[in-house]
Amino acid sequence: MKFVIVLVWIFSTLLFADAKKDLADARVVYVQAILENDSQKELIALKKIIEHSKELGFSTALLEKDLKILNSKISKNNIEKEKDGDLGLLFDDTKISSKKEISINQQIVPVEKKDEFKQKINPSLSNKIIVIDPGHGGKDPGAVGPNGEKEKDSVLEIGHILADILQARGYKVIFTRDDDKFVELQQRTKFANKKDAKIFVSIHANAVPKERIAYARGIETYFLSPARDERAKRIASIENGADMSEMGFDGKNVFLNVFNRGKIIQSQKLAIDVQRSMITEAKVQNPKVVDGGVREAPFWVLVGAQSAAILVEVGYISHPEESQLLIDKTYQTKLALGIANGISNYFIHNP
Repeated sequence: MKFVIVLVWIFSTLLFADAKKDLADARVVYVQAILENDSQKELIALKKIIEHSKELGFSTALLEKDLKILNSKISKNNIEKEKDGDLGLLFDDTKISSKKEISINQQIVPVEKKDEFKQKINPSLSNKIIVIDPGHGGKDPGAVGPNGEKEKDSVLEIGHILADILQARGYKVIFTRDDDKFVELQQRTKFANKKDAKIFVSIHANAVPKERIAYARGIETYFLSPARDERAKRIASIENGADMSEMGFDGKNVFLNVFNRGKIIQSQKLAIDVQRSMITEAKVQNPKVVDGGVREAPFWVLVGAQSAAILVEVGYISHPEESQLLIDKTYQTKLALGIANGISNYFIHNP
């Protein structure tokens, strides 16, 4: 009898070990499928995760909720494809950044630009691709200021000025969006990876609830990591929007704990250089500017980036005074110049 019990125990242990390995393998495939935007592969992997989780006695309630959402998303996409036909990749070269993806030989610096724009073009920088990601856009206005100022408009303007400065210095610049269009968050870094970007900069404006608008202000720069303070978590939850809410708890943790590890140090260094330079330039016009520092946060838009990637919060559009600065062309130029100088300093420090 004891011999039979031991055999059963050994057999059960082996089965448990196999199930754990199969679960781990399925998780890896699941994450890869999301990054590749392969819904069918994602669906198969998620079903495997649920199957192996049940074998191990784990709760699958959240996973089954994810499965339901994914099935609905696939069905919706299939219906849209039938209606519209295959429109090709969202980020096909002919459909994005046609106005701003300019080679160095084609670059013409406008005569009216200030001296800081007129730096000598450095041919050695032409292989350094910078992807500028103005946050929100289209149906998503982002945060809205006291007088109707829209985050999506301010950050797009700053992005255009930043592109002018960087191109004048010799960098190649590409936009995730160069006009008022909506782009899903998970597609933005995927596009940057496709373009072999050296740096990915996502530009946003901050906001707080009404009871705090009188004193919440300042500039902050973030790189990807699980949030270590409540403020970072709050800001990340605002910027992540619906994209991350569609993922279950397990999916979020896999992303935050697996991806971007190799680029965290570079991203942190870039964030430090950009934050310091933005504050320096902003103080010229706004001596009261608050240095919010460099922070870690789980921003969905930075997940999966294969380059140094940061998210800058150029100010609080919810603040009565700062919202007016964020729509002022001179101040926008100072912020853009600060970001550009930070990028240049990053390459000097990290050749």
